Amino acid sequence: MDRHALREVLKMIAGWKLTSVALAGALGIAVLAYWRTDLVKAAVQDLGARFGGRGSNSARRKLVFKPDAHAIISNRDGFEVGVFGFTSSDGNEVSYYLLTPVGTASAANEFDKRLAQADYVVVREPFKNPEGRAEERAVIFFENPRNHREVAAVLWTDGPRLRSIESGSLYDVLEFEKRGPH
Repeated sequence: MDRHALREVLKMIAGWKLTSVALAGALGIAVLAYWRTDLVKAAVQDLGARFGGRGSNSARRKLVFKPDAHAIISNRDGFEVGVFGFTSSDGNEVSYYLLTPVGTASAANEFDKRLAQADYVVVREPFKNPEGRAEERAVIFFENPRNHREVAAVLWTDGPRLRSIESGSLYDVLEFEKRGPH
């Protein structure tokens, strides 16, 4: 199995398109082929919890997100940035960012820039927001330049704004996104 096949498996997982039986088979193949990579190790942990394992994994289904801090950063790279920090009940930090353009900055351009800088783009897809407007969403992994740890993120455009949820746990990112509204 090559990296392209692994990405396809992760795309299906991130898009919720696999049944639990197919997920187990696909994940088993990916794990055997790439067990040494941090991405697959994280995916194994996160997906086990996501699809209803036993013991501690099933407890992760009931995450609670408690707010820690928030800040508004004015005019950073052409955006006003709202940063909101949370801690999940399993101890992971989750950050939510809202970028509003100031001047000539564009959410679509920033979205493309972040995808170009990502280590892995798991899925990039169009979607319709609650108002029916066509937007774009992506699930990515990138290395945090400060501590060199892998970060999972969901990014999406929302009209002129760009929104992002980031954490060391893909499971926590997807759970936080599902809980909305953001």
